[in-house]
Amino acid sequence: MINMKLNLRRFDEGATQGTSEGTGENNTGDAGQNDGRELDNVRYGKQDDAAKESDNVDDKSDESDEPEEPTFEELIKGKYKDDYNKSVQKILRKRFNENRTREDNYKRVSPIVDMLADKYGVSATDIDGIINAVQNDDAMYEAEALESGISVEQLKAIKRLKMENEQLRASVEQYNREKEADAIYQNWMEEAEEVKAIYPNFDIHAELADERFSGLLKNGIDVKTAYEVAHHDEIIQGAMQATANAVKNKVVNEVRSGTRPKENGVGSSSGTVVKSDPSKWSKEDMKEVIRRVERGEKITL
Repeated sequence: MINMKLNLRRFDEGATQGTSEGTGENNTGDAGQNDGRELDNVRYGKQDDAAKESDNVDDKSDESDEPEEPTFEELIKGKYKDDYNKSVQKILRKRFNENRTREDNYKRVSPIVDMLADKYGVSATDIDGIINAVQNDDAMYEAEALESGISVEQLKAIKRLKMENEQLRASVEQYNREKEADAIYQNWMEEAEEVKAIYPNFDIHAELADERFSGLLKNGIDVKTAYEVAHHDEIIQGAMQATANAVKNKVVNEVRSGTRPKENGVGSSSGTVVKSDPSKWSKEDMKEVIRRVERGEKITL
């Protein structure tokens, strides 16, 4: 084994002339090279990737620390409170108007109901009783039956059948409307899941409180298009911010990869060189290592 003793003060820039002469070496050239700090971009020893791994952990932590999406109740009490209240008021006004229309119609036919109830001796509130009395009043059908050339019973049966058909038709139409409405709503829910995959903050229930959004859906516009139309400015602003963040992250990653390369050699952009093998260090490298160690830098071999 060969033991080599290093004089840590030997290569000091302020070394005495006696030391220089004693070694028989001329350090002028080395000092000249270091004066320009040509070795500042050189990293010596094994490079620790802990910092890089820490950065990756931080990045993952940032992703996992994203704020939870607000619930529907939080939205209607916060961001969409006004829109939700307007929507509720609109529904209430619509129902009130419908009830008022039915009430007005009932008031208009009420005198006729009273007359029929009085004629057949039943209560004006017994609507079924009035209907039954009218249907069994042969006198009301005699003239029409005579004109049609059929008996009163035949005419009553025809009218009863027409009434039943009309009721059945109305029921079928109501069923079809409800079935169609259910199909439309189900389609909205399926489209909403697709939209949520693109826009994570999308909430179909909160959006339905927006008259503009719900109006677009009622006119046959798909959920994604309706959302993008209703939130055009917000989406554009978000896309611009995302692009800016992507560019920023790209620059940061490029800087990181340039200043902490794993392999020996020149970095891609910063010109940094890693020299991890001491057997390949030059005299200038040795001087630089000693200088850095004296300065307190930790170099792992």
